[in-house]
Amino acid sequence: MSGLTIDIDRVTIAVQGVSALVAEEAMAGLAGALRRRLGALRGSHTAAAVPELRIGPLDLPPRADAGALRELIARKLLEAVLRPETPPEEQGGA
Repeated sequence: MSGLTIDIDRVTIAVQGVSALVAEEAMAGLAGALRRRLGALRGSHTAAAVPELRIGPLDLPPRADAGALRELIARKLLEAVLRPETPPEEQGGA
């Protein structure tokens, strides 16, 4: 049984290079895509507080549809939440 719970207060996504319609359709299904991906993490017992999360620019293939954009965003968000913290010295910071 999964013990994974993630509460998301706000998601802000800046999209460039895709139509407004594709971006809107992608965001409309993002919650469902995240639930599907989280449901695949059976047996995980995770708790984390992530006050801010940045996933950086994403490369979307030309002429990709809303589903492809949605799944790419969901995958990158989940990877960023679940990856171990990288120490600042390894991030290129001081």
